[in-house]
Amino acid sequence: MSISANVAARKSAETVCELINGELKTLIDKFGQQALPPFFEQLRLVYGKNLAVATSAPATVRAPRGQIRPSGDPAGDALELIDEALELVERMPERGQEYAESAAENLNGIADTIERKNEVTPGQLAAIENIKAGLERWVR
Repeated sequence: MSISANVAARKSAETVCELINGELKTLIDKFGQQALPPFFEQLRLVYGKNLAVATSAPATVRAPRGQIRPSGDPAGDALELIDEALELVERMPERGQEYAESAAENLNGIADTIERKNEVTPGQLAAIENIKAGLERWVR
């Protein structure tokens, strides 16, 4: 999938998630927290087969970030490094696609954690640098 197609798909997914979040808030307000497990079970029963197919391929490109970070911000710098690495994923030769998909999945997971906690650990930074170095070796 191209970068622009992937970004468009992620934006569509974000829109759907916003709609679902609104409905979940209404559900909780009306019926309480105890209504959530049956709701999710019903979703799984009705849409499970489609969800398994839709989520089988990892996203390789992160959606644009919602906030601008100051220069020198360690978390922001790490996220920029992740974006650089994900650009390498898009340039991966066919023979390295399996590695690229795994790298993208790991990078996206690390980025999600960094964004959620607004900080980067030394271990996360080392992992990002190692993954990026591996991608660079494949793309050369």
